[in-house]
Amino acid sequence: MRLGIRTGFTLIASCGVLLAVPAGASALGFVDCTYDAATHTLAVSSTTDYSSIARIQRSGSAIDVDGCTAGETPATVTNTDTITISGRLARVELDLSGGPLAPGASPEADGSPEIEIEVDATPLYAGYQVPIIVEGSLGAENLRAGTAGGQEKANLNAGEAVGDADLTFPAGGDMTLHLHGRDGDDVIDGRGGAGTGSAASILASGEAGNDQLFAGTGSYLAGGPGDDTLAGGPGNDSLVSVHGNDTISGGDGVDTLKVREDGGPNMRRGTRVDLDVTAPQDTHYGLDTISGIENVMGTLSADILLGSAAANHLTGVSGSDVFVGRGGDDVLEGAGTADYRDAGGPVTVDLTAPAPQATGAAGNDTLLYVDHLIGTPYADSLTGNGSANRLEGGAGADTLRGGGGTDRILIGSTAAGKADGADDADGGAGIDTLSYLGRIYPLAISLDGVRNDGADPNRDGISSAKEENDLIAGFENVIGGGAPDRLVARWTGVNVLDGQGGADFIDAFDGSSAADRLACGLGADTYKADPSDALDACETAAP
Repeated sequence: MRLGIRTGFTLIASCGVLLAVPAGASALGFVDCTYDAATHTLAVSSTTDYSSIARIQRSGSAIDVDGCTAGETPATVTNTDTITISGRLARVELDLSGGPLAPGASPEADGSPEIEIEVDATPLYAGYQVPIIVEGSLGAENLRAGTAGGQEKANLNAGEAVGDADLTFPAGGDMTLHLHGRDGDDVIDGRGGAGTGSAASILASGEAGNDQLFAGTGSYLAGGPGDDTLAGGPGNDSLVSVHGNDTISGGDGVDTLKVREDGGPNMRRGTRVDLDVTAPQDTHYGLDTISGIENVMGTLSADILLGSAAANHLTGVSGSDVFVGRGGDDVLEGAGTADYRDAGGPVTVDLTAPAPQATGAAGNDTLLYVDHLIGTPYADSLTGNGSANRLEGGAGADTLRGGGGTDRILIGSTAAGKADGADDADGGAGIDTLSYLGRIYPLAISLDGVRNDGADPNRDGISSAKEENDLIAGFENVIGGGAPDRLVARWTGVNVLDGQGGADFIDAFDGSSAADRLACGLGADTYKADPSDALDACETAAP
């Protein structure tokens, strides 16, 4: 996956999200801090262009603000009612690891006094969203977020008897709320309530513990090590599963499940996610229960991603992934294999087509960066591109076309290893290999561009229309099956003929000095070759 970050900016991580902030930004943000004893207000502000970060935490009873130009302030959690944060800021951080920002100087009517935090930050530039990051303690957090009266609000102690918002900032998109639970069994909820109003968009991370994360509108929820509950809302949500037996439900909207490794050499492995399975399934990161998900993004390793009858977007981040879109108009994205074996009829798929293409039995699919194709048991048409493609026709009379790369085309067979129909295969440009692996009956294959290849049960050297009668062209190399095969390549050029098992006859004699390679394999094989050819496990030279 490629990330485009503008020059001079640095990536930081919050709630599992990468944020682009100015390269000069640091926790020592050089902000102005003033304390007004008459109003019990601590004001934190910045007028600089890029470098300021407002980071506030409790240390004992003191309220620490990193980078205050005037040094430490007299503000404490017992003489302060309000903290205001304003100005041009890269981000705002509220760190609760030292304890809650409470009780404040004045009692509140509900009997649960807390310090109110009001943020009105100015974005660094047009389109930048200032992240407001709440870092929880090492214990269990109960954080609630919502929106009301043009303000986004958060209750940092949602378990209190009478809910009220502790953190407020203007709604409208200039700022985003990140709620980070850290350790403990956290509850982070973007559905509003507890004094915060109606549902809001949040970015939430549970980290360690058995966490419960609930989306508001269009939220990002990231679990961690532990058995987490990730529940989407009415918007388009992104739900991140790490390690543990998670329960993941997308809710309404178009929702995306992301599976993320949690680090360590033993934890980097691919995932297998099947959107048609609603019972607990082994994703290789736990027994996860998945429902209401439309899209899946895999790991950095080789994944198997299976869609549903709906329109799915299956993305392989890195590795040789396998995508099974099933029905619906799917987007299959990544350097891997699009597998159509589950389709109910023949498909036509072309890797050179960047736009949605009518596949026939599998919907209108868009294939992005896909290198390999597996067909159905029916008569398919599969076409490669300029990369090194692997095209596997499966059973049925298929049309298989390689492109400009070093392709491998597999002629299919029935489940019993027999002939599968008259295929038409062309390797195209490049050094291409034709494979009949899996066959258990004799084959006759001649790289002469004539329709006479495939199954040869009577062993007369050609595959007739009653036998299989494939048309093979544009191949330099061929791999046979497990029975006595006849492989012939009689023209100048370098060929590799691989007989595999069986007592094969392999003929690469063309009178040239090209260095062909004859891999006769197991069995008592007979061969014809030029002096320049390389022989491997070939027993008897033919006259």
